[in-house]
Amino acid sequence: MKCFHRTTTENADQILRNGFKDNPKTKSCDFAGIWFSDGEPYGPDEGAKGDVVLSVEIPNRVFRKYYNAEHNPDAPAACIPAKIVNKYRVYLYEHDLSGSRESLLARIAYFRERGDKEKADYVENVVLPFLEQYNLLHKQE
Repeated sequence: MKCFHRTTTENADQILRNGFKDNPKTKSCDFAGIWFSDGEPYGPDEGAKGDVVLSVEIPNRVFRKYYNAEHNPDAPAACIPAKIVNKYRVYLYEHDLSGSRESLLARIAYFRERGDKEKADYVENVVLPFLEQYNLLHKQE
C-alpha cells in the first residue's frame, strides 16, 4: 500500500540520502517512529508540517501492525519504526512549491518585493536547489 510522510525540504533531502530516523515518542505513539498516512498525504489541517511529501510502498500487514486509531480516527495513520520503513524504497511524491524554474524565480522576487526576506531566502537557497538536485522542475509553464 502507498503510504505518505510530509516533512520539510531539509529533512526530505536527508531522508532521501540516509533513510528515515526515528522521531521520539509522542502522546499518541508509545515508541519512537515515523508517522505515515494511508490513502492520501496529510496536510496542515491534519497536523502535518512541511512542504515535501514522501511516499513508501509498505505492505498492508506492516501498516496495520503499527496503525494508531487514537491518533486521528478520521485519518488512518501508523507510527512505524525507522528500521522497518528503511527496508522499503522511498519516493519523492510531491513538493508544495514545485513548478518551473521561472515560476520559482518569480515567487522569490514576489517575496522580496513584499519584504519577506526569510521566505525568499528559503525558496532560493533550500527549495530551488532541492528541486534542481532531484530533477523536479517542470519545463517553463
